[in-house]
Amino acid sequence: MIDCDREMPATVQFHPAPHGAALIDPETVSLASACPLRWTMEDVDTDGDEDLLFHFKTQELSLDENSTEVTLEDLTYAGTDIWGTDTVNIVP
Repeated sequence: MIDCDREMPATVQFHPAPHGAALIDPETVSLASACPLRWTMEDVDTDGDEDLLFHFKTQELSLDENSTEVTLEDLTYAGTDIWGTDTVNIVP
C-alpha cells in the first residue's frame, strides 16, 4: 500500500467517437482494486470526444513501491468486461 493521502486521476478514452466512454458504467470501475471517489465526463485530451475522468484515493490502490503496472477494470452498460493496463512509476 502507498502511504500517501492524495488522489490519483485516471482517464478512460475510447475511440472512435461518438459514444466512446459514455458506454462505460462508472459504478463498475476499479483501479488496482480501488473504487473511484468520483468521476466526470469531460474532454480530457481536447480531441472533441468526451472521456471519463476518475479520481481514486491513493491509499486505497493495491500498489506498493515495487509496482510497475496498474490495471483499470470495468463493465459497459451492456455487461461487457473492459480493462486496460498501463505502467506506473512509484516515487517514494
